[in-house]
Amino acid sequence: MIQRHKPTQTPDWALMIERLESVSVTRSQMAEAMGAQITDRMIRFYRTGMQPAYFRGVGLVTLWTETTGEPVPMTELIRGHRASRHQDTGPRVQNLPAWPPAVPVAVKPVKRRKAKAEA
Repeated sequence: MIQRHKPTQTPDWALMIERLESVSVTRSQMAEAMGAQITDRMIRFYRTGMQPAYFRGVGLVTLWTETTGEPVPMTELIRGHRASRHQDTGPRVQNLPAWPPAVPVAVKPVKRRKAKAEA
């Protein structure tokens, strides 16, 4: 019998950042709470499900609870995958165009002289 584990829940970092920005919390205030500079690249990573370092996460959760007073929004975390609440917008497999067949090329073999054996 296969035992199923309950899905692990993790804070939805991207949603927290979006909602904090919507209630006029600046990124510099978030960066101060997280103990590091917050960049657009970090936000993109959090939107795709990447988890922040522990100390940054604690700072962001603390800022969230002090600012909103709401419980932390959670999402399901699948081990080995990134947690995401967004549709997959990754690249799709495409067919290559129908190129015309290559024309065979006749090449005369090159005659090479045998190297003289040195004694």
